Amino acid sequence: MADEVELQQKLLWWVAALGREYPRGEVPEHVLMEQIERELGRLSGNYERYVAAAAALTRKGLVESNTNDYAFLVATNRGRRVVGD
Repeated sequence: MADEVELQQKLLWWVAALGREYPRGEVPEHVLMEQIERELGRLSGNYERYVAAAAALTRKGLVESNTNDYAFLVATNRGRRVVGD
């Protein structure tokens, strides 16, 4: 469980920080997956962990996605405040 929460925190930080570089703050999944692979290595369950973390952050109102597969994530105002952005 701690690993899941830690990944959520890191994913939120990456979305907020990297969102400055993308139109409308929409960070593509492949960019976030690269960050996850740098952090965790190339593990077979990384995509599932990404989707679980993205879904949890969406439920908490910290990120938004215009797609149901989380192809792009955007930090909400609340999410940016959480990370101090």
